[in-house]
Amino acid sequence: MIIHNLKICHINVRSIYASRCHNKLDELAVVAYILCVTESWMSSNVDNSCIPLSGYSEPFRLDRNSHGGGVMAYVKRDLFCTRRRDLEQPGVEIMWLDF
Repeated sequence: MIIHNLKICHINVRSIYASRCHNKLDELAVVAYILCVTESWMSSNVDNSCIPLSGYSEPFRLDRNSHGGGVMAYVKRDLFCTRRRDLEQPGVEIMWLDF
């Protein structure tokens, strides 16, 4: 699939789980194929089903599992994407995706 005018958006949400952040994401999802999120404040005890975004696959997540931090990315369902864990390093909040 070739995508012309690919749009990628980044947002620092300070807790993706807070309801006010879902409103921000819904607005940005209208224009972006890839939505990158920092300061997600997520932990492994929160399931992806709690943070869905219509039209996007389940988010790729790198949780800090403590207060603050964390990164994640939502990718439109029609884009094929894999996470490159081999490029990630423990203790560094960076996530690599391959399209």
